[in-house]
Amino acid sequence: HVIISGNIDESLVMPVFEEFVHVMFEPVEIQDDFYIKLESDTGKLPLDGYRVFGPRQENPDSFDEAEVPPYWWDTKYSFGMAVPYYYKPGKHPGSDFSCTLDENGDERPSVSLCLYDGHEETENIPVKGQFSFLKKLFAPKYSEWHRVTQRLPDKKDVLVNSDWSVVWDDNLPDTNLVKNIKEEFEEFFKRCFGISFRGNKGNIIFKTDEQLNVKGTEGHVVETGPGEIKVLAKPPQGLMRGLHFIEDIMLEKRCPSLGVGKYVRDSLYEIRMTSGMYPAPYNYFPLQTGEIWNEGYIWRLVRSGFNAIWEAASLEELTDNSSVIPGFGTRSAPYALLRLKRMTEMAEAYGADFYLELKTGYFGRFDEKLYETHPELRTFEKWGNYPCTGVDTFEKLLDELITKLVKTAPRLKGLMLIYDTEGFYSCFNHSKQLNCPNCKDKTPQELARRLFSNLLRSIRKGRDDALLIAWTYYCDEQWNYDLIENLPDGIVMLSCFSQFVPFSRYGVTNRTDDYACCVTGPGEYFQKVYDVSSKKGMPIIAKTELSQGQEFVSVPYIPALTQHQKRWDKLKEYNLAGFMGDYIHCNFKPGPCTDLMRLNIFATRWNDKLWLDSKGKLRFIAGLNYGKDVSDYIVKAWDMFSEALYNEFPYSPGVCRYPGPLQSGPTQPFYLDSSRPMKRNSARCHCSDLRWTEIYFIDMGDYGKSPDWNAELVKRCFVAFIVGFEKGISILKEAYAKCDRKEALKDLIDIASIMVCMSRSMILFIDFVNLRDNSGNVNNKNTLRSLLEVCESEMKNCIQAKKLCDENPQLGFSGEGQGTVRGGLFNAYTVNEKISELNETISAIKEKL
Repeated sequence: HVIISGNIDESLVMPVFEEFVHVMFEPVEIQDDFYIKLESDTGKLPLDGYRVFGPRQENPDSFDEAEVPPYWWDTKYSFGMAVPYYYKPGKHPGSDFSCTLDENGDERPSVSLCLYDGHEETENIPVKGQFSFLKKLFAPKYSEWHRVTQRLPDKKDVLVNSDWSVVWDDNLPDTNLVKNIKEEFEEFFKRCFGISFRGNKGNIIFKTDEQLNVKGTEGHVVETGPGEIKVLAKPPQGLMRGLHFIEDIMLEKRCPSLGVGKYVRDSLYEIRMTSGMYPAPYNYFPLQTGEIWNEGYIWRLVRSGFNAIWEAASLEELTDNSSVIPGFGTRSAPYALLRLKRMTEMAEAYGADFYLELKTGYFGRFDEKLYETHPELRTFEKWGNYPCTGVDTFEKLLDELITKLVKTAPRLKGLMLIYDTEGFYSCFNHSKQLNCPNCKDKTPQELARRLFSNLLRSIRKGRDDALLIAWTYYCDEQWNYDLIENLPDGIVMLSCFSQFVPFSRYGVTNRTDDYACCVTGPGEYFQKVYDVSSKKGMPIIAKTELSQGQEFVSVPYIPALTQHQKRWDKLKEYNLAGFMGDYIHCNFKPGPCTDLMRLNIFATRWNDKLWLDSKGKLRFIAGLNYGKDVSDYIVKAWDMFSEALYNEFPYSPGVCRYPGPLQSGPTQPFYLDSSRPMKRNSARCHCSDLRWTEIYFIDMGDYGKSPDWNAELVKRCFVAFIVGFEKGISILKEAYAKCDRKEALKDLIDIASIMVCMSRSMILFIDFVNLRDNSGNVNNKNTLRSLLEVCESEMKNCIQAKKLCDENPQLGFSGEGQGTVRGGLFNAYTVNEKISELNETISAIKEKL
């Protein structure tokens, strides 16, 4: 019988990311075992529902591994990507009495629910979870629009009010996209300015014209005169971008007015893609987990300026049981494909295309038994035990899978695959076809041309304009350039713009690896790929960082917008078909950097003159986000942050990635015993010594060393970096009193401040290890006093970091990256644990003194 029941408001439940939601009821006394049943009233697919997971909380002072995530390689390899070994979402009471039941009826621990008994004070129940900041991301569309405190229009502006009317082209198609454009128009003016169009004293006209003289599909014209505003474009997507432009101008002005004249906006990048904020490991198989793509999230993505979404899927996810290779597939495939269909249709309704990145063996290994029935597939050992990709059987399998894919999701715009290093493991990856008994007599060029030709033919069974994107990670070898030259027509290239760019720090030259913001680019490899592709006439897309890079993956964005603008200025020098933005560490999240992107995706002329130069764009975005009264302050701070990042940041794999202790910043332990185990032992993890300061990246053959790239240099860089950032923070604090958007400005100050805390932890850790390991006698009184001084400085730093994380839960979060756990790289709870350990270290030093 039912003892008690309660309902959770579904608007409070976020997709994928857990959040504690409270159901209050009168306490009841229970004498026997009881069961809690979670039910969902609605759901379109069997995969739509609750996912119940750990970690255990029997002992609030201990940490245990969470439920093993559902993919094979986490159990075979200790990557530590998905297991939140040292993460709690907050202080909740121990729940040793609660559990879940698995399919065998066995008990499994869980913190998906917690029960408070009658002795708990309900006012002390935590209400701000680790992922609370993401609620705005998935909230209903338009919810961020509020009534604007209006300012007077400029003297020559045309002012819009409720006495105006809106006129829509009668020839607009009756599509969901057009309906959504009209709805957004009405909601914007009503929510922001209290305007409902019902008069006849002026008209806002939206009209399509296939002969309009603008470049690109989404190019448009906005023309303003007395009593009239015209928005002209070729297809409805262009009208939508014209509407977004009007919205931005009016929000920056804080007035529903436009200057008299004509804006002509040419689209510079036809494809502008990003991915969704799935946490590791689900970004590798998003079709298998909760769906983040609700209307609010997709609308924000498109409103930010993107027009394409990409997600990953492995071949084994695309069928439940292949007819070509019986036994190959995944049981959930029919549901996963229906989910993909739903995603593509929702994206199309808001003007976005959907692409699928094909992988092999990431979700499930190729069953060894299948080689018994199909021995022709056997080849050298690959990731996921995947078979030979150059034989007829595999080609038939591929055609079967893609045909089923486009039949189920006919609005899928295209496929893409990493062909040279990882992702889609073929026999010609790294030119290894000589190891395959079937492919050893073929060249990589022959194998690639055949693979891409077959894929292109299969994907175009769904739509004639489908695209196939060949994604090169990095392969600076002649066979790869020959392969690109030999690809069939209809392929689009994708290459990383900022990869392997050299830079200097105090006379020492190093270079970035992947996804850096501290350099402008392009790297030599991108230039080579660009030259080969351009000569062939093949379109090319640049993978680039719009808001976040490897320098700081645990902040929402790197607030060096002057540096971001330099990247946009450089990208404009190339004839690009588009770009992929922000890749996987952050993925799509709106903010000042995506606002800056939105200005840079069009070349805008006003009355036949350049509308805004680079500095003008920065001022516009500063005014849009923080108000015109403080825009000069904001731009000066961005300049300071950009100079510090560009000139001082000590980029290296050791600092940022492998082992990359910077990303865990204020949780880096300060142990007197250097042999004491670290809590985080994968990438972006804790370190016991200073070897991370020595890793150097000039020689691609290996992570090398340079006698000049060392702890002393890394510390020197971080010290100068902090000086620059603190100057910028000081400018922002000066602006704070004059700013009427204090919440937004505080967010910017918090992000810059946590970057300082992270960097300061590295400086102090270098000092700590040098004293502990290199002083000759760690028990010397002078050494102990110096150690104590360092630890007390770090204590102040950690207290500041905890305060920042308490007030701003997005700090420390990261969606992906080897070593990244579900809860991010650090949070207020883990910083507090560091403070406790630091107190132990300080006590031990004082005892010796």
